[in-house]
Amino acid sequence: MEFVSGYRDQLIDFSELLFHWYRKMVTDRAASGESGDAPDAWRQRLEAAAQSQPASSSIWSLHVIQNTRTALTVENPAQQMHDRFYNDDTLSTGDLAKYVSFINLEEEEELAALQRDHFIHVDCLLFLIDAGGCSLGLDFTLSHGPSLTTSQLAMKAYDLLLQSIVFPMCGCKAQRPQYLHVRDEALQRIVEPLILNLGVKSGVESSQCPDPSKVAFRSITVKACHVCKKHSFETTLRACDKCQAVLYCSVACQRLDWSKTPEDSSHRYWCPTLKEIMSHEKQLADFPFTYTAEVTSPTFDREIFLIRNRLCSVYWLCESMLMSASRLYSQNTWVVDRVLAFLTDGTNPYYPLKEGALLVQELPAEPSSMKNPFVTWKSYYKWRGLSLDSPVAVLLTYSLTIYHIITRLVPQHFPELNILNKQSLKIHILEAKKQFDLRLVFWELAVLLPHITFEIHFVGDGLPLEIDEQQFNLQWKSLRVPAYFTECCEYSCLIDNQTMSTAAGGSISKPLLNPFRSPFRIISIDNNLPWYCNSYIFHLVYKVNPVTSRLQPPCPPTPPVVPLAAPPVDVLDMTRRKRDKRRSNLRRRK
Repeated sequence: MEFVSGYRDQLIDFSELLFHWYRKMVTDRAASGESGDAPDAWRQRLEAAAQSQPASSSIWSLHVIQNTRTALTVENPAQQMHDRFYNDDTLSTGDLAKYVSFINLEEEEELAALQRDHFIHVDCLLFLIDAGGCSLGLDFTLSHGPSLTTSQLAMKAYDLLLQSIVFPMCGCKAQRPQYLHVRDEALQRIVEPLILNLGVKSGVESSQCPDPSKVAFRSITVKACHVCKKHSFETTLRACDKCQAVLYCSVACQRLDWSKTPEDSSHRYWCPTLKEIMSHEKQLADFPFTYTAEVTSPTFDREIFLIRNRLCSVYWLCESMLMSASRLYSQNTWVVDRVLAFLTDGTNPYYPLKEGALLVQELPAEPSSMKNPFVTWKSYYKWRGLSLDSPVAVLLTYSLTIYHIITRLVPQHFPELNILNKQSLKIHILEAKKQFDLRLVFWELAVLLPHITFEIHFVGDGLPLEIDEQQFNLQWKSLRVPAYFTECCEYSCLIDNQTMSTAAGGSISKPLLNPFRSPFRIISIDNNLPWYCNSYIFHLVYKVNPVTSRLQPPCPPTPPVVPLAAPPVDVLDMTRRKRDKRRSNLRRRK
């Protein structure tokens, strides 16, 4: 089996949701015409279905968005795959650059190199949302298509309303709104008599309508079949009766997945394991925060949480689809750097974290204890002077995970390194695209471990080449460097172990639950598994090299988890004396 939960940008999932919903509307309308019905037969059937839906007291808002600036080009339209222009291995917006490019229609030089038929320009977008800002449906017109009159555009808006009532995109129950506000006066006048037949009123004041600046994309709450990818507005989804983890739209899809080959990729093979993973859901959701129930819920909506708590700038962009969208449009222009440069004063790396009282300004009066390092969010928050209302754990999970590895795991797994007595550490973070955007949060390591100087290297394909100042090679097996990895789910750890065994002949240690995992649950499209960023930690178990095994001591067995003893006082005192002596000599030279 294969899941992409936790590794695929939300923006891609949301884009596919928009496309699938729009395709359903178009194919339903086309099927009506192919069956020999009158051109308006589809609309009449949809009107009857809409009138039969229960009425609600909600206010819906139809936005008419004109686009004169942005268009896109497709590298090779002839290679369109599965109704899309990209492969299944596209996990990030950066991967889309191989298939899709955005162009600025206001740049004459850029347009001169393109023929009009070679790019796609949506010149008018109709977007319907409810009072909570949830997406209900969309339609659009293309610049190279026939231009529509106001009356024709109004009928297009009316059809959009009908489809959204019966098949709402956001996955909620079908219902009729009490009011519809059209943010275009000309369209409002034409649509008004049409919607009265549905029992929907117009004329609501703009102040009562959803705020356009607070549109929340609830894409992740719309589930889909694991096999055929049909969304919940297209079909009825059910979880596997045995494991309750994987979603299917039909018995046919479930049988296909059950008997998939090779055997270790079938649901038959994974079902007992997935059932065991599902039993750990409560343990993974154990956090001390006041917002725990919301952010660990299977229906958690990240975008709404961020907007409601005004977490819409600086570091929090990395937790939102806004970051992916800005990168996709900017074509590797590092927008986050500009935001950070604008909001920081250039000297205080904690300034962005202080916004919204995420971190207190004063450093803790008492230094952290090496004898009893923090092992829970609650103890760390108390020491740091943070309220359990603060969601900063979502950002600090990266630095606190490294802290946990240094103070708890490495001393247990690699005691010969004596890491707690090191004065400097060099850390390489692999596939560090997101961590690089959050690089200033790693200053928290200097607060937690002030006696250590950290040198952090970010490694990954998604990093900006213009700031690449050095190159290096890691030789883990020969140097026996501790290599720790985090995963979002136990399932991913099992896949990693298979990969290590097949590719390198090695293995990984038993995955351990990370006490400093992110509290934000990652909602998956096609399964109910509990996914959390940095939820499990494991390290590589190196394969013994017969050539170098005589030169290197064998890897010590992993000892049981026991409370760490305090570092020897005489060693620490000696280290301090040497450091003070060096500083004194430097002063004399000056």
